[in-house]
Amino acid sequence: MKCPYCGTKCVVYRQINANGAKVVVERCPDCRRNPNAKKPFLKVSDYDWESLPLFEDASEYSEPCSVRGCTNVGTELHHFAPVHLFDDAWNWPMEYLCKEHHKEWHEKTLTGSFVTRRK
Repeated sequence: MKCPYCGTKCVVYRQINANGAKVVVERCPDCRRNPNAKKPFLKVSDYDWESLPLFEDASEYSEPCSVRGCTNVGTELHHFAPVHLFDDAWNWPMEYLCKEHHKEWHEKTLTGSFVTRRK
């Protein structure tokens, strides 16, 4: 796919998120943007993760969790406007949440892949 921002051919990379999750992403090697904002990650099982070039290892650094009093490490940038629903999600508020608070937010708001069915 060509980058819709600068026209460069995009590349599939491996990435380690701040929480340690190993994911596959498609990015532009020049402007580093995602060519498909509605699909931030590709299916890991479709690729040989180890053979892909490394885009980023965010486990080497981590912002503190935004929840007051939390000292957990390994945060994730959380979009309060989900990228699969908002074309301009990057313009909406975002905060870093640790894995536990990120999961709690999704469970309480009944959104995202963290949703558990309540009886």
